[in-house]
Amino acid sequence: MLENNPLFIVINDAFPQIGAKLESLWGSAEFVSYMEFCRNFARYAPEKGFPAAVHNALLVLNEQHEKENPQIYSKLDDNPDFNVIKDLFPQFGVNLKRHWGKKTFLIYVEELMRDARAGGPKGFPDEAVSALVSLSEQHRKAHPMLLPLLDYNADFKVIDQAFPRIGGNIKLYWGQGQFAPYMNELLRSTRGGRRRGFPSDVLTALGNLFDQHNKAYPPLLANADVWGMAKD
Repeated sequence: MLENNPLFIVINDAFPQIGAKLESLWGSAEFVSYMEFCRNFARYAPEKGFPAAVHNALLVLNEQHEKENPQIYSKLDDNPDFNVIKDLFPQFGVNLKRHWGKKTFLIYVEELMRDARAGGPKGFPDEAVSALVSLSEQHRKAHPMLLPLLDYNADFKVIDQAFPRIGGNIKLYWGQGQFAPYMNELLRSTRGGRRRGFPSDVLTALGNLFDQHNKAYPPLLANADVWGMAKD
């Protein structure tokens, strides 16, 4: 199947363990998740990253997989939550299918939810909002490899080692609309005296992590100036 694919050969020759995993997952929804996991690993652990040839081979191989296995991207058809959205907003249904199994799925759902909160021209019935929330949870459970590898992030390590509970919440909210409000609340409560304050290295790490999140998820870019709040 893959043994004669030149892209797979590039990957397998450099990283046989990854090659074996890709071969075992080919043709399944988990393949897409694993490919995203590999790219996340390269981003969050650059010292263990991939040579350019391997990185490019991963990207193109993922595209080949999508073209050769379109059936795995249509499994939402029997999902009752998906059908609620599709029946009410057919175009949103098309987009949800296109993003399913990719990191962009949760970003797209957050954009829809944000439009609903802002009172978009059509708005969303309560049943549509509930369906979107349910689909987000299902996606997280079905594709855990798409969650960020914050354990390899130096700034996250500083925070998590000093405040494990906060570290756990950052992992929970990363890539979600709740991330920016949570970070803002941390800094507001520190400034207002409800917390004893963060050590300077933790405060710096929080600011760095906030910036990284905004760059990784521009649709969720927060309006608040975190550093301005920290300096007040």
